[in-house]
Amino acid sequence: MPIKPEVKDAMKKLGFSDYNITIYETLLREKELDARLLSQKTQVPYSRVYEILNEMIEKGYIIKLDGRPSTYVPKSPIDVLQGIQQQNEREFSVNSAIVKEPLMSFFSETRSAQTAQITITYGKATNIVHVKNLIRGAVRSLSLLVTDYDLLFPDIMDELKLLKLKHVSPQFILARKYEKSKEVAALQDTGDFKFMGTPPTNMVIADEQNVLIVAAGDYVKNLSEDMVGVSMSHASTGFITKLIFKNLWDNL
Repeated sequence: MPIKPEVKDAMKKLGFSDYNITIYETLLREKELDARLLSQKTQVPYSRVYEILNEMIEKGYIIKLDGRPSTYVPKSPIDVLQGIQQQNEREFSVNSAIVKEPLMSFFSETRSAQTAQITITYGKATNIVHVKNLIRGAVRSLSLLVTDYDLLFPDIMDELKLLKLKHVSPQFILARKYEKSKEVAALQDTGDFKFMGTPPTNMVIADEQNVLIVAAGDYVKNLSEDMVGVSMSHASTGFITKLIFKNLWDNL
């Protein structure tokens, strides 16, 4: 069964060329081939096949096995996709660091006001989904301030544990009553922890772009909903929240 057109289109958006797709698909089917056979099976000109194979090795799509002749095998699609994601994140980090200050200097000179979207989410189920999505989308950092461990953590444990695989080390500020708890001890290798008397709401969670404030329990006792969330997605709100969190963290 050939690769569907929509899959090819998605692969191109991820950085594959037409020749890359043809060669990778063929190797996935055939498992291991030398350059001459690859050229024959894919119709990639033999005069170009080594150039394209070397490019695919550099991109992390395939592996060369030395021999007479040398052969080529495909990397696992999961490994390939993770490699692409990591490369994109590295490039974004480097390039954003270069452009952010110069562009913000122009923006600061001309801006007078700006609107940012605020979303209100009602009910525990909806807010748990929102919290999970924010955790999954974290790239470089994540800050969480939480009052009631039992109310939220059991539902987001799996997402928090996956952050380590993405090299994201979250910082947690929890209510002091959880400082010696077994639940927090089980999370120690997930991130860094500090504790305070009474955090101002059930949860504040923020990365560099998104902020979500969740209130439940006594915080919403006069409302009909069991949980209410207020979320904002803007670089400025992310920056301000992270700054507040850092100041709080540094003083604990």
